[in-house]
Amino acid sequence: MLGGLIRIKLPHIQAEVVSRFLNATVSYLVTAATLFITFQWLRHQISANALQDILSFFFIAGLASSIEPGTVKAHLLSQSDHADKKNIELLCMLVVCTSKALLVSPFVAMVWFLTDVGEASFLWYLAWTTPLVIIGFITTDLRVIVDAGGRYAHAVWLKQGSLSLGMFVLAVVYKLGGSSIDIAIGAALFTRALWLVIFFLLEHDQFARTTHSIIGPLINADNRRWLDFALTSVLAALSGSIDRILAFRYLPANVASSFFVISELLTKFWLLPYVFGPIVFAKWATGADGSYFTRSAHFVIVALGTIYVAIVTLTVSIYPTYLYNLVGEAFNVYGIVIFSIAIVIVSTSQIFAAELQGRGCARQVVYVFLIITILSVPLFYYCIQFFSIQGVYFAWITKTMIECIFLCLFLGKVIQHDS
Repeated sequence: MLGGLIRIKLPHIQAEVVSRFLNATVSYLVTAATLFITFQWLRHQISANALQDILSFFFIAGLASSIEPGTVKAHLLSQSDHADKKNIELLCMLVVCTSKALLVSPFVAMVWFLTDVGEASFLWYLAWTTPLVIIGFITTDLRVIVDAGGRYAHAVWLKQGSLSLGMFVLAVVYKLGGSSIDIAIGAALFTRALWLVIFFLLEHDQFARTTHSIIGPLINADNRRWLDFALTSVLAALSGSIDRILAFRYLPANVASSFFVISELLTKFWLLPYVFGPIVFAKWATGADGSYFTRSAHFVIVALGTIYVAIVTLTVSIYPTYLYNLVGEAFNVYGIVIFSIAIVIVSTSQIFAAELQGRGCARQVVYVFLIITILSVPLFYYCIQFFSIQGVYFAWITKTMIECIFLCLFLGKVIQHDS
């Protein structure tokens, strides 16, 4: 009976998303396993500060990959009435993504610099951050192109495979190559660049043959919406990363590294909005009726989120000592449960944000994430100062509830206006 109900209610999701969901699940599990194995492999072989240096690179790599350049999304919206809307000039995309990456790199380098307590100069961080952000930006925009072409499985492995390979190569080269962080980072970046080239070759038919209007997406009035997408992702990345930035900075190295691993493992639930979000955006942006798919996405996230929180609660309650020994000093039973609830709330918020962007209301999303980013800095700072690691979990649930409320209010006004 239940199976029949699901088939009746969710046929569109099953027909369109099952391949992407399975690939996303496998790729997320691979990424999580790579990080966890690296953590367990190195935590007892190198110093806590050295491990934090490696994990901080993982953190910055993920941060750079999560920032949305917005070039391709703006192109899809502005060309929604054209037959070739899924095509974009390859040279145009590469030039614009690189230009944006060069502008953003100093700010990402500053974030990396602030997370580290070592003695390296800011120029060292900037030198490695620049190619890292360029690779991340091009990968993110290429993923949007692949998604628009309906190759959802390729889009998933494009990004997650790049991050997993980078983690694996960095850890292996660092441990076996004489503990040289420079050689390890260089090897990781080379591997990610090679992975990107492979996907360009696989997806070459998605690009237009012409190479004119190289700077068009930067100056064209219709395409300036990329600023809204870029600002939204930057603010979302910052507000979602302030916990680890301040944890790396103010918590003991072993506690900060432990929290980073816990965060990376538990937030793999975000594969659901990772799968559904781009499709929700594409349906609204291309003029298709996205209301049914959006409701179905929320249903799946809430239903599976309830099961997820229940499993996490039972697991940490039954095996607290074992999990403490496994993941380290940041483990806290009540904190983990609160954190899991916050992760589910964020998942629903990401669908709200995708719908707003697809409806052409990306500016409202920018406002929400600007407010949340400004709020997050003092919230996490004071919670860490007064309550240490427990404060991080409390700050997370507070931030996510406020974010979800604001997005719901904006979306409600847009729906009311459209009706």
